Amino acid sequence: MHTDLNRHRHTLAGKLLLLLLCLLFIPVLSLQAQTDTGRVTGIVTDPTGAVIPGTTLKLINADTGVTLAVTAGNDGNFTFSAVPRGNYRVEASHSGFQSVNQSFALQVSQVQTIEFKLTVGSDSQTVEVTDAAPVVDLSTSSTGAVIEGKQVTDLPLNGRNFTTLANLIPGVTRGAFNSDASGRNGNVETFRYSDSGGGALSVNGLRQQSNNFILDGVDNNESLVNSIVFFTPPEAIQEFRVTTSVAPAEFGRAGGAILQNSVKSGTNSIHGSAFGYFRDQIFDANSLYFNPGTPAPAFQRKQFGVAAGGPLWKDKIFLFGDYQALRQKQPKDTGFYTVPTALMRQGNFSELLGQNVTSNPGTFSSATGCPALAANATVVVGAIYDPTTCQPFAGNIIPQNRINSAGLKYLNAFDAPTRGGILNNYFAVRKAIQNFNDFDVRLDYHVSQKDSVFVRYSYGQDNLNVNSLFTNLPAGFASGGNVNHPRGGAAGYTHIFTSNLVNEFRFGYIRPEFAYVNPDQGTPISANLGIVNANRNPLLGGGALIGGSNTQIEYTGDGGPYSVPEKTFQYLDSVTYTRGKHTMKAGANVLRREVDFFQGNDSKGYFVLGGVNYPGTGRFTGYETSEILAGFSDYEIGAASTFFKTFNYETGYFVQDDWKATRRLTLNLGVRYDLYTYPYEQNNNQANYDFSTASLQVAGVNGTRARSLIQIRTTSRHA
Repeated sequence: MHTDLNRHRHTLAGKLLLLLLCLLFIPVLSLQAQTDTGRVTGIVTDPTGAVIPGTTLKLINADTGVTLAVTAGNDGNFTFSAVPRGNYRVEASHSGFQSVNQSFALQVSQVQTIEFKLTVGSDSQTVEVTDAAPVVDLSTSSTGAVIEGKQVTDLPLNGRNFTTLANLIPGVTRGAFNSDASGRNGNVETFRYSDSGGGALSVNGLRQQSNNFILDGVDNNESLVNSIVFFTPPEAIQEFRVTTSVAPAEFGRAGGAILQNSVKSGTNSIHGSAFGYFRDQIFDANSLYFNPGTPAPAFQRKQFGVAAGGPLWKDKIFLFGDYQALRQKQPKDTGFYTVPTALMRQGNFSELLGQNVTSNPGTFSSATGCPALAANATVVVGAIYDPTTCQPFAGNIIPQNRINSAGLKYLNAFDAPTRGGILNNYFAVRKAIQNFNDFDVRLDYHVSQKDSVFVRYSYGQDNLNVNSLFTNLPAGFASGGNVNHPRGGAAGYTHIFTSNLVNEFRFGYIRPEFAYVNPDQGTPISANLGIVNANRNPLLGGGALIGGSNTQIEYTGDGGPYSVPEKTFQYLDSVTYTRGKHTMKAGANVLRREVDFFQGNDSKGYFVLGGVNYPGTGRFTGYETSEILAGFSDYEIGAASTFFKTFNYETGYFVQDDWKATRRLTLNLGVRYDLYTYPYEQNNNQANYDFSTASLQVAGVNGTRARSLIQIRTTSRHA
């Protein structure tokens, strides 16, 4: 008997070791072992406090009918591991005692403690106990709270951003207003739900991006700025947990909060809901009261969607889905801007004469080569100057043979003035249009009493478009499209080897993709105007950046597109083993992140009217618009070729023992090890400058440098 027991122990240890080794050698992995299942634990005693070993306990999911069974140990303790969140009833029965059952709701990642006191009597008699959960949670030392489903659906929620409700928890705020993390600055990475703070959460005073978002037990973090990927709609959230301090060892990657939520599962009953919200400018005052007769800018906001779930096969297969949409038209800004007059588009600047709006090139003699003005020199007010002679053009008209053809086409591409004058002569209204389409689909399959699986797919197609100031030229701050198109999936498999040994496996894949798409990205605006070296490849569409002080002529163009498609693969596994007063959990989590990156950085060229160090007017001709026709401007251009692709791994390993030392004292003992690798670029397009050697250190050159620029040193010892 003793030999058989030892053989069984060695076999079990070998299987566990093999499982961990398999996890370590899976290629494209991501480890954090952060399952969203909970645990139900407790003790069975008689009225005197003596334990009742051998008690049969059944845990029944009231929504799906799934039933689990365990037997209390010699010390009266019992544990149900890897239990999905939901509504449950647990029954305790033993020969010679009355049966007792208790009902409760198990929340995400909760450890629910249940104490049974069985009284002597017939086991055919049943006592039902309600509200028996202890007021003080004796099972965990973590701090935080759970926002329950009723709070999510019943409390006012401006914009329907569920993360707003995290502010109900002590120590949690939105952090600094107008921060990049909040999306208030219009950043493409975080513009979604920016009117309600986006995904910014400052916990215990830490940075708003120091958090770990988890959805259905897998990673829900964007890899570049560490924001949330999927905003689950309130109708699809059972509840969500925010852990603010002392998280269990299975959770890593966060100095701030760990926010766990999960998409609802279907049940044996068919349930559904629909919602719709509508606003329109017909109920608003006209903001254009300085322009009587001008209709109010269009404002409309429509947010609508549905959610529904039910059984495909009763007690076996359940389906849940949700869809949410946003349609919003909002005035971006209104105002007057400066465009060339009809005469200026012919090279005739006689309208400037007598107006103190030009400068003399002698003022900038070091750059123009023109002699400095004498103290008693007579200056022609409003004159424009010939850069080759430093003298005023006759009649303030640039001769036809001196006009730059590309500059002439450029001026004529502006919209015509809407009122007279040389400055602020064009009125424009810009609109910000948001179109969001998001959905989730989740399938749960209870294969058997020992096996259950789930799969979930999430989709987002969220766009914010701001129209240009002009019809044929890209212009206006933030004009263009901000797009955020996340995709993701999750899968989980739970297997119960024995009543005290449970394995949980998760796979996660998310593909966030966000980009700034400049106006007219698909059209070579600059090339069509005759401006060279701007539209050099398909990634560089639209117009080059052209402008100066932004008073004598409106800025046009942009610095170029910005695009960041990402991919994250995650594999994680954990094993829970219960023995006596100990519930031990060990696991590993490997995560592979890929971040592709392209940014224009003035890669279409930047024509700086008036020069970088001389803003406010044209240096060579005295006026910014005449600089364009004369063909004189400072010029910069940035480098841009294609995407940079970076890769890195995040790995984590943990062991935790929740030891119920006494009925009123539980010790959470755990250790965790994390290894995050430095990112490397696919084609070694990285370099650092080494000040000690005054040399440029290029990644991967001659095999002497690490591809990540930082050499990871490992040592081994042999006995």
